[in-house]
Amino acid sequence: RPSFHPVVKWGLKHVSSSSANGNARPLPVPSHPWSHVGLNFVTGLPPVNNLNTVFTITDRFSKAVHFIALPGLPSARRTAELFLENVVRLHGFPVDVVSDRGPQFMDRFWKAFCHLMGASVSLSSGYHPQTNGQTERVNQQLGRYLRCFVSAQPSQWPKYLLWAELSHNLHTSSTTHMSPFEVCYGYQPPVFAHQEPEVVVPAAQSLDKVWVSTADLCFRAGSKKLAPRFLWPYTVQKVINPVSYRLRLPASLCIHPTSQLKPYVDSLLPPLAPVPPPARFLDGETIYTVQRILYARRRGRGWQYLVDWADYGPEERSWEPAHSIQDPTPISDFWDCRGRPGTSGAVPGRG
Repeated sequence: RPSFHPVVKWGLKHVSSSSANGNARPLPVPSHPWSHVGLNFVTGLPPVNNLNTVFTITDRFSKAVHFIALPGLPSARRTAELFLENVVRLHGFPVDVVSDRGPQFMDRFWKAFCHLMGASVSLSSGYHPQTNGQTERVNQQLGRYLRCFVSAQPSQWPKYLLWAELSHNLHTSSTTHMSPFEVCYGYQPPVFAHQEPEVVVPAAQSLDKVWVSTADLCFRAGSKKLAPRFLWPYTVQKVINPVSYRLRLPASLCIHPTSQLKPYVDSLLPPLAPVPPPARFLDGETIYTVQRILYARRRGRGWQYLVDWADYGPEERSWEPAHSIQDPTPISDFWDCRGRPGTSGAVPGRG
């Protein structure tokens, strides 16, 4: 009868009791892309510019991956930063995170980080690595890829990571007949430009809806570069010729009813935010309507007011000097509700 060391005896007893009691639980089933992710590291690569490790991130739903080259195993804090940059920034917060029991994932910082994200933490055991089997298979595929392409030039492996990631994410599954990219985004991108089929855009017909270009329009926006390029679709009243259309436009849109158009297509996506109305003009200058004054502050010898503009969202609120507000009524109403500063009781007006 073989004799075992006491520690080995305890380990065998612990493992057998865990299996007998059924403590191993299956992982939750993901319901959409990037809701459940697996994390792992590929180590032992030849150092290149201090890089010798690959951080592999796997989406358990679509099987999509991200590969990040690192200078060694990161700390828990650095792992959290990488997770924010490569997962949360692109795909949102996950529901569950699967990993092994490495020091990064056992650290209290990592557990607190996942708790703040609202994600559960699933840890694989040393006796059951297949808990994170998808990520383990991704690591094996990455190793095969790198061996095929850089075995003769090992110092080039960091340059091939992006191609390994692209190759994996565009590979069509024999089971789903879809690639991870297509599962996530709904289409399979062509690898080369000549594979992209030409799309013929039909000419607009009467009663069709079209977008109107804002290239020659003046309307309030925080940044011209970030302003919408096309206004909400308008109806075609009449087709004058193949390049000219008469549109049903609102009276406030003081432009000729023939403009640069873009076909409008109904979408199942949430509706777009309403487009700001065109600006109004007085004596050749752009004017906007003040809905109310929210707050006041002193600047130098005068006052500035936080203006809530009519027909615009809260993101367009701005501080304006008193002299730029032509109608004194909103200022008076603001001070009537707030109480006039000083002892004279006068309204701090345009000065």
